[in-house]
Parts: sequence; structure tokens; C-alpha cells
Amino acid sequence: MLIRKKLFEEIGGFDEDYFIFLEETDLGWRCWLAGYEVFFCPKSTVYHHFSATKNIVDKDFNNYLARFHGSKNYIMTLYKNLSWRYLLKILPIHIFLWFCLSFYLILTGNFTSSSNICKGVLWNLTNFAKNKAKRKDIQKNRLSTDTNIFGNLALLKNIGVNYYINRWFLS
Repeated sequence: MLIRKKLFEEIGGFDEDYFIFLEETDLGWRCWLAGYEVFFCPKSTVYHHFSATKNIVDKDFNNYLARFHGSKNYIMTLYKNLSWRYLLKILPIHIFLWFCLSFYLILTGNFTSSSNICKGVLWNLTNFAKNKAKRKDIQKNRLSTDTNIFGNLALLKNIGVNYYINRWFLS
């Protein structure tokens, strides 16, 4: 990921409440909202000399990191960046889906994963005031519409399914 220092500072840099997962998505989304372009380079390759995370499907992956921070950050990203129009349509569905996953994990006996997801979702309620202030700052500086941003995301479908199969399932 490359970003100009001036832009990084203008949009507030990385949100410190993201420890892991979706921090770059949030940053890119805020760039779009501020009226800047974000480019996706599907053929680029990144080499990690050191890694703080592992493949999520790895059975030894730290459950707390994946489930808690994944659900917490996913909901926080939607809440901060969507307009009211789309927030009211999209966020309840995603919260429902997180709770469905949590319920499924209970049924399969994976109580720790279920608990971590619930903690991640509920973190957003206990930190509502702080997230509301972040949302207010982001939304008051909004120069791009969700419709425009979703249109940019639709361009990704031109990449083709083989890209995703090769990157995620065959690597």
C-alpha cells in the first residue's frame, strides 16, 4: 500500500482502534470519501519478511485475533464510513450475520469463537460515543457518495474469479 504523507495526515492516518484486520480498508475508504482515488493492483505481489498474522483457516491461528478483531473492525468500518442511507440498510444485516455465525459456532461446540465474535460486536456498543465522534468527523468531510464508491468497487468484478481462486485457494 502506498499513500502520500500529506493525504495520510489529512484523513487522520490509521485509526488506532484497529489492531489488526481492515485497517487498510478503512484508510482506503476514507481516502475515497475525501474525494481521492484508490487503485487496486491485482497483479502486484507483496513479500513479507516478517508476519504478525497467519492464514485464518490455520487451526492454530489465534482465535481472539481473528474473531474478536475481525467482527469488531468490520462493524466499526461500516459504521464510520457508510452514509446514513446505506448504513441503515447494510449494518443491521451484517450484525445479524455475525450473530448467525456466532450461533452456528455454538451449535458446533466452538464456544470460544462464538464468544469472541459477540465480544467484537458488543465492543462497538460499549465504544459507541467514541465511534460516533469518529463517524461525525469522517462524514462532515465527505466529498464522495456511497453510490460513487460502490461503482468503483463494481469495477473489481472485471478482474475475474480466477484471480481470487489463484490468490486465496491455491497459494
